Amino acid sequence: MKIDDKTINPDYYKKGISTTDYIESHNLGFLAGQCIKYLTRYLWKHENPLDDLHKCEWYLKKLIVKHSEETNANTQKTK
Repeated sequence: MKIDDKTINPDYYKKGISTTDYIESHNLGFLAGQCIKYLTRYLWKHENPLDDLHKCEWYLKKLIVKHSEETNANTQKTK
């Protein structure tokens, strides 16, 4: 099955550095990478930019919880 490059990598991901290359070059991981992806495309993908901003918010909240839990776990270890 051949997939058209525009299906995987639409033009709104290619302005400047590609979104995927940016995410990988900064080792952002899945949750932060999703935030970057949705912020990159929110003005271009849907008629209503809030669709992607809410998706970004969902991933950002999960990322905050993850790091809060890690911080709390590290604090517990040092006590």
